Amino acid sequence: MAGPGRDSQTTLASLVTQVTKVPTYEAYNDEGTPNSVTTDSTYITPHTPSTPGTHLSNIPKTSSIANRNSANSPVGVGSTVGVSTTPAASSNNLLEVIIKSLTSCFTKSSTQTSVSTTNPPKPSTSTQPVLQKKPSTRVISQGLLPEQLPQHKGKKTLVLDLDETLVHSCFTHVPNSDFYIPIVIEGTKHTVYVLKRPFVDEFLTEMAKIYEIVIFTASVSLYANPLLDLLDPNRVITHRLFREHCTFVDGLYVKDLSKLGRDVDSTIIVDNSRVCYKFQPQNAMPSITWLEDKSDNQLVRMIPYLVRIKDEPRVYDVLKEFRESESNWSVNQW
Repeated sequence: MAGPGRDSQTTLASLVTQVTKVPTYEAYNDEGTPNSVTTDSTYITPHTPSTPGTHLSNIPKTSSIANRNSANSPVGVGSTVGVSTTPAASSNNLLEVIIKSLTSCFTKSSTQTSVSTTNPPKPSTSTQPVLQKKPSTRVISQGLLPEQLPQHKGKKTLVLDLDETLVHSCFTHVPNSDFYIPIVIEGTKHTVYVLKRPFVDEFLTEMAKIYEIVIFTASVSLYANPLLDLLDPNRVITHRLFREHCTFVDGLYVKDLSKLGRDVDSTIIVDNSRVCYKFQPQNAMPSITWLEDKSDNQLVRMIPYLVRIKDEPRVYDVLKEFRESESNWSVNQW
């Protein structure tokens, strides 16, 4: 499928020199007001600052295990964010801490400002796994993901991070934001402004043709779910995993690929944080942290390698080539 406004014969070379402008959208609930934290009745409408939004259509949910924990109970959705802070904390600093707490794979136990949801993740009771020297090929039969859908049988699994890999979010007003995500913090409405990484639409569309696409984010679902509803209107992403699905080790949220229920030899993770893939570094396609650089084209640079990997028996050799080819770029270590 061609990207918005593109000819179906668009080449990778032309993608590097073109960035498609897309409409801005905002989420509204079924009462016509901005949707704060729930996603059960989200409507999508083109965002026009001078006129209120109107309902268009109810967007169906992605087929996923997005909102369950180990006990198969809902997690995160429908929660409001609670904040405790000292009187001296500035509004801007507070909001920055909040957005980091919503989206980061790190936690800070010594901060004076904290953010929580009604269902915070439980720290793992096991000892910290040792960084693997060899790729893990262990497959958990009853993993985080259900059995592959018929259309994905035989395809490898592409695990994608969200924040600073596919999008960048902030509380600071950005006039040309692609999306607006309203959230409520202790009864006060705030807006998260979201920018899409260049070529993210084309990347998702093309990779969904040859991979099973899984979003695995250390963000909380009350923020990430409505964002993904907007980022993926065509529902090419098959599954969504959130903070509660990470392994919590020493204050860090690690994405353990061996828990997905997929062959690790056939699984790739694209992430800007080395912490997140520390258990399976050989499976990583490191992403440069993206904030707002409009000239960025790393997603396009990834495509030829991912096309090659789909036909390989194991993912490791081509991923190693990619990491070596990107060694001159400023790929984040943490």
